[in-house]
Amino acid sequence: YGFLPFHTATFRAEGVALGIYPLSDSLVAKITARYDVPAAEARTLPPGAEVRGNGVYFLEHAARDTLVAPADATDGRVARAEAAAVGDVRVTFEEVRCATASAVAALSHGTLVPWHSREGPGYDVELLVEGTSGAHDMIVQAQNLGTLLTLARRAGGA
Repeated sequence: YGFLPFHTATFRAEGVALGIYPLSDSLVAKITARYDVPAAEARTLPPGAEVRGNGVYFLEHAARDTLVAPADATDGRVARAEAAAVGDVRVTFEEVRCATASAVAALSHGTLVPWHSREGPGYDVELLVEGTSGAHDMIVQAQNLGTLLTLARRAGGA
């Protein structure tokens, strides 16, 4: 596959909280809405890099040209344009923005953590949804999702 100059990396903010209550790592992981950070916001780019759409591209062969069909195929001219190819690297950035969220969890030593059910291991409860939602609605939604997953597993033969 070749050498990749960059590796996927995820950075999590420290001290993520719901109101005044810090969230456990497992609850933070449930925050999934991500938004693209426009590549045009890049202050400086290293040599060989260019902004295209929402990404910064590092071209394997910066001087590479490809032939592109002309807008009017009857005029016989051929336009030249650089195209993405094997060996190019695209870097994009995403962010998770501050937002309103609701949680069903236990409060332990000032931190929201999974609630341990009397049913034992595997029955811990920790729900987090974006927006404002009541505990009853969140539990019903989780039960419905669990029912759908069970049905899908049965249909798949698991």
